[in-house]
Amino acid sequence: MVGLLEWGLPIIIGGLTLLAIIIRYDLAARFTLASVIIIALAGIPYTGWLIGYFVDVRILYRIVWFYPLGIGFALIIKVIVDIFREHNEKRMVLINISERLPNVISTLLLILIVIIVQKSQNLHFRIANPYLNTYQDLAHMGDTLNRVIPDYEVVVGDPRTNHFIPGLSSHSKVMFMKSSTSMLFHGFDLTDANQREIDWIAITSSDSSDAERIRLLDKWNVRYVLLSSNRKWMQRLLKDYPTKFITVEKYGGLYLYKYDR
Repeated sequence: MVGLLEWGLPIIIGGLTLLAIIIRYDLAARFTLASVIIIALAGIPYTGWLIGYFVDVRILYRIVWFYPLGIGFALIIKVIVDIFREHNEKRMVLINISERLPNVISTLLLILIVIIVQKSQNLHFRIANPYLNTYQDLAHMGDTLNRVIPDYEVVVGDPRTNHFIPGLSSHSKVMFMKSSTSMLFHGFDLTDANQREIDWIAITSSDSSDAERIRLLDKWNVRYVLLSSNRKWMQRLLKDYPTKFITVEKYGGLYLYKYDR
């Protein structure tokens, strides 16, 4: 919410002013206004607690997902087109261009999106994180987990995959999720949450010994390990303990291993 107050609040105020002007005759403006008001109520400290009465604190920060970006941009384009139409009635060429501008922009954006999707097949997006795997790879590994796990098993991932695991497979459970603080909202006490975080860091750290890593895998009943790269410590475990660690599948930039206790 801090980011919302730093740069989002002025935008919201300006947007509310514009929406208040056109809300009477534009249905899209009414929808946009309703969405923005909810976000504003959550972002302003003096009113945010009101939303907290009805929305669980664990998902309150996600209220910014209600930003009606698509409709908002379309509304801005429409307002610009209307301004051209009103102030250039005698300039028919300009009016015709302005009327077709939204369609032209939408078509170009659609073509651009299609090109990006086609070019990105089986590649790894490098936005914000150079090792971030595509959702396609993650979804494939989720199908693999559902196929190889008959009931439920504990799956541990590295810092780039662990938080995806609960959403990948209905048969997988994690020993640790996000942070010890966030685990408090899921019924864990602080001592247990802190210990889980410490042990997860040790399992995925390159500085841990093989004996310590195996001890912690046994402690938390871990059966599968999902990694975002071909890590040296895992290669060492595969070599030194061939009967315990098995490569289940490699897909894209993801590696799935099974640990037989």
